[in-house]
Amino acid sequence: MMTSPRMEAVSDAHRPEVYGLNDIILCHTRISHVDGHLGRYRYRDYDAIELVNSCALEEVWCLLVDGQLPDATRRAEFAAELAALSTIPPAVTGLLPAMARLGERPDGIGWLQSAVLLLARSLDWRPVLELDRTVLRRQVLQTLVTAPIMLAAQHRLRQGLEPVPPDPGLDHAANLLHMISGEPPPEAHARALEQYLMVAAEHGMAASTFAGRVIFSTGADLGSAFAGALGAMGGPLHGGAPTLVLEMLDEIGSPDQVEPWLRDRLLKDERIMGFGHRIYRAVDPRVEVLREVTARLGSDRLALTQQVEKQAAVLLDEAKPGRTLRANVELYTALVMEAVGLPRSLFSATFAMARLAGWGAHLLEQRSGNRLIRPVTAFAGGPTVPVPSPAERGRTHG
Repeated sequence: MMTSPRMEAVSDAHRPEVYGLNDIILCHTRISHVDGHLGRYRYRDYDAIELVNSCALEEVWCLLVDGQLPDATRRAEFAAELAALSTIPPAVTGLLPAMARLGERPDGIGWLQSAVLLLARSLDWRPVLELDRTVLRRQVLQTLVTAPIMLAAQHRLRQGLEPVPPDPGLDHAANLLHMISGEPPPEAHARALEQYLMVAAEHGMAASTFAGRVIFSTGADLGSAFAGALGAMGGPLHGGAPTLVLEMLDEIGSPDQVEPWLRDRLLKDERIMGFGHRIYRAVDPRVEVLREVTARLGSDRLALTQQVEKQAAVLLDEAKPGRTLRANVELYTALVMEAVGLPRSLFSATFAMARLAGWGAHLLEQRSGNRLIRPVTAFAGGPTVPVPSPAERGRTHG
């Protein structure tokens, strides 16, 4: 008797390798394709790295959200559309100072998550099943352009500084740096951050994308779906990794400490941040482009990081034969963010802001053929047994 893939996946669920939904197809998509064996990924019909090296951020946003790479006329129309949506509702602006005072932990993603929810509530975003695609698309674009403004404002308020309004003469990446520091950034810094935001804009069915699509599939409002994706992104195994990479480099300190530090980490069976990926079995192509960006910026950590990258590959092959564990995007993400002047408290939130475009594209796609996402579990307990009587449980009625 032949077993269907669905039945086989359920009946074999006790095997460790199927945990985490490995190789389970959630949907068919036209948004992106990650080829982990060849080390390539695409946005729509285009190689993502080629886009990063030759396009502006708003062109990539337009491609992901609308499905086509814009020509000059369409790009101008799209830019005007974004500009018209970049005003923060007064109700949200008034609450940002209070939000910035909450808690002691510098949780950038948490601030961003709260701000996105406030935006949705202040504008009375309705459940997605009540809305047509035009309205949902507008909400996606509004989130894209207002999220960095709200995050930068909260960051400055936490430092006791006044928020800096966006400069209409700057592009999106340059404006983010401007709103955080209060100074127009060097062109090289703005372009480096723009390339990073494009590199990280979309990457298939990552945990955060899955979380957002699950919430959207219930018919909840778009703000709730974005907030769920942001919550998933905040974990150290996902968007929280770049900050931990710098902490790792801080601990290593110097080139002569690379090998002993790595060996000690592996001996303790502890994770080496910035290495390994659930999909890639070849070199992560995002690593290569961000390594080049880091070199162009002149990061003083580049030589140390390259030595860590090289030595870790050798030691991971020794310690975990049969598994191809190489540098992932977070290793050089940390260096790019540090070199352009972003504070560490905003590393993860910047990663999340980059991914808003991909999440938005996925949520719009989910709407086109929505069905409640409801996986099943494989029960690993024993047979059903009778419930003991009250007397047997040592209890009496009364």
